[in-house]
Order: sequence, then C-alpha cells, then structure tokens
Amino acid sequence: MNRLAPDISAHNAQEWRRLDFVLSNRQRPVLLWMSCDTPALQRAVRAQLGQRWHSRFAPLSLSVKEAQTSLTAFIQAELPSSVLHSSPGTHVLHLRDLERHRSWSSPGTPDILLSLNLEREKLFRGFPFHLVIWASPAATRRVQRQAPDFWDWVANRFYFQAEAPLGERR
Repeated sequence: MNRLAPDISAHNAQEWRRLDFVLSNRQRPVLLWMSCDTPALQRAVRAQLGQRWHSRFAPLSLSVKEAQTSLTAFIQAELPSSVLHSSPGTHVLHLRDLERHRSWSSPGTPDILLSLNLEREKLFRGFPFHLVIWASPAATRRVQRQAPDFWDWVANRFYFQAEAPLGERR
C-alpha cells in the first residue's frame, strides 16, 4: 500500500485501504461519495488521490455550481467526446462544489438534488469513467434527506477526518 502523505493523518488509513480496494478491484466504472470535515483536508485528499492513482487514471474535475437542472446533461456538455466514449475506467471525474450550486439555497429540495435522484441510474451506469462526488458533511446529510433514492444506491462512501475521533486520540 502507498504511504499516506504527512497531511493525511493515520486515523484515515482504514478509509484509504477501503478506497484502494474499491479502485483496484473494479472492471467497470464506479461512483464514489467523498466527504471531508474541512475544505483543507478535502484539497489534501484530492491531491493524494491524484498522486496515488495518476498512473492508472486520467483525472478530470468539474465544478457543478453552474450546472443546469440535469447533472448528466452538464457532464455530457462539459466533457470532451474522447472522455465520454473512452475505455471503461480510464478516467476519474471529480464533481465538486455541490453545495455551491445555484439552487442549493432555494427553498425545498434544490434542483441539483432532484437531478441526483432522477438521474441516479445514468450517474451509476451511464458513463465510462469513475465518478467521484465531493461534498461536505453538511451537504452529505442534506443529500441523505432530500435525495434518498440516489443515496440508497451509493455503496462507496468515504469520510476523512482532520482529527482522530476522541476515542482514538492518545
């Protein structure tokens, strides 16, 4: 197993092992839900993920804050045809800024969450690349509540903590 970067604490080692297992043992693309308790840790984890898997996956990154109602249409419009029709599992698409989407603060369920619910099958099975959705813990809880059908499909959930839980601290 690759060593963890110094800014990724040892208490996250189990999450890294799980993540390595998921990415190492997939013949088909997979959707991953990634949450970090601080923005700085999210940047560090994204960087570490890129370093650990750079030889296998070509990383791509999109901010969904300007996405229209359909998340799949946004992905299809933003990515080159070569990526949309690439060999399965050769790219990783990181979707970020979910909670900065223009509809996030609207009353009721935001359009972006309705899109997750309604387009879940396309998100899980319709693209030839690994899809990594990044969200804060608060955004994750909101998705759980307001996009429950989508959330039920998410099997690969990862949570990285800046500090060890109280019971694990020395």
